[in-house]
Amino acid sequence: MEASWGLAEALLAYPQLADLLGERHRIIGNNWQNAATAQLIARYLRRAVAVMERVDFAPAALRKDLAGARSAPVRKKRKQDGAPGQQRTGSPGHVAALG
Repeated sequence: MEASWGLAEALLAYPQLADLLGERHRIIGNNWQNAATAQLIARYLRRAVAVMERVDFAPAALRKDLAGARSAPVRKKRKQDGAPGQQRTGSPGHVAALG
């Protein structure tokens, strides 16, 4: 995307293209903004996965939480869980590849 700014600057040498320069710069700016938004969304998704991996979704744990503080019980470490953030088959960890 950096090259697009250089190309748009090179077009300044052609006065006959002056009416197109504003539109071209708007397009370049929109592309940069969309790329930054996609990066932010990827970060949010990675954080959501990290939060969800900490919640114990066992029915007994959720019932206990609903009867008490309602703060989502913390998952107990199990051997097959691995390290936090480590990708496992069938887990939502594949979202980490977005960023």
